[in-house]
Amino acid sequence: MLNKIQLWNTFLVKFRNSVPSYANDLVYWHGKDKENFHVVWLNFKCYNTRAYSLLDYKKICIYLFEQIFWLDENPHMTLVLNLSDISNTNVNMKFINFIKNAFQRFYPFLLSRLLFFKMPTLFSQTWQVFKKFINPKFVERIAFVNEEELQKFIPAESIPNHMGGEYNLEYSINYYIENVKELQMSQKKRSIEQ
Repeated sequence: MLNKIQLWNTFLVKFRNSVPSYANDLVYWHGKDKENFHVVWLNFKCYNTRAYSLLDYKKICIYLFEQIFWLDENPHMTLVLNLSDISNTNVNMKFINFIKNAFQRFYPFLLSRLLFFKMPTLFSQTWQVFKKFINPKFVERIAFVNEEELQKFIPAESIPNHMGGEYNLEYSINYYIENVKELQMSQKKRSIEQ
C-alpha cells in the first residue's frame, strides 16, 4: 500500500510541475463551505474545447480531487460549477459526464454538495432529462444557485467577488501548491502524533 501511495505522490509532483496556465482559471480549490468542507470552483467560461484537450481538463480535476482525498483527514468537498457567461464553445457534455461519473463511481464519499451557479434556462431543460440517469442519492446533493443562494452554502469571504462574494485574491497554481504544502505538513504532524 505504501508503495502505491509513494508512486501516486511521485505522479502528482510531476503533474503539479507541469500544470498548464489555463488551469489557474478553469478549476481551483479555495475556502471552506458552511459545513467546513473544501470548496472546488470550476469555471466553465474558461473551458475552451478548441484550445486544450479533454484529457488535460480531466487530469487537472482529478489532481485536485486526489489532493483533497489524500491530504485531509476529513476529505469532503463542495463543487461549484460556475455556468455564468458560458457559450457553445465552453460546454462539453463529455466533460460534464466525466465529472458526474468521477463522483458517482470513484469519489461518492468525497462530494458533499454540487452547486450549479447561474445555470442557463436551456440547461435546466437538459437537466430534467439528464437527472433520470443519475442515482437519486446523488441528485439530493445537487442545488441550483444564484449569488444570494450561494451564500446559504458558502460564507461570503470564501466566494469570489465576481460571484457575489468578498474573495478577491488573484488565484494562481502557486497559491494552491502552497496550500497543499501546508496540508502535507499538518498530515505529517498528525501521523507522528499517532
